[in-house]
Amino acid sequence: MLYGDSGSLPNLHFKDIFKIMSNLSQTEFAEIKQRCLENGQAAGFLQQDELSAVAARLAEQISLPYLSEAAERRVIHQVALQIDQAIASQLPLELLELIHQPDQGLDDDEAALLHMRLERACRAQLQFCYLSEVLEQYAVRFTLTVFVNAMREGSFFQHAVQQTNTSFITPDFPFPALD
Repeated sequence: MLYGDSGSLPNLHFKDIFKIMSNLSQTEFAEIKQRCLENGQAAGFLQQDELSAVAARLAEQISLPYLSEAAERRVIHQVALQIDQAIASQLPLELLELIHQPDQGLDDDEAALLHMRLERACRAQLQFCYLSEVLEQYAVRFTLTVFVNAMREGSFFQHAVQQTNTSFITPDFPFPALD
């Protein structure tokens, strides 16, 4: 965990965490999305199952020991949703749709450039005052990395979620193998 020892999660695998995060009901998901829309934020691009997958991976590294498990799950989901919205506000639909089209996409150089520019734009747009700067940077960088990896030729969203490394991602943007 990047944040504190006292509230750390048990040693769970991605599939276990995904099950926990997927238990966010349709109603809870709709409430979180509605709250964001009421605050003037744009709708995001990801579907609920995709957003849950990203939130589950974020939960592997983010712990909020001052919240109950259910509240922490909702907060991490909201973080993922707000990052999704920031990405969606920066890119045209044609680029966003690449995350579902493995036969088309960016090469490694294009992906690295897009990631760098998107990170700068999204970090200027987002602020999570309840997260440390390290956790905020991690959440934004990891979610962007998943998106951009999914936009690479030969990849797609579910693959990128599973393959993107959850260790703290360095500025040189490590791409996972497209195996």
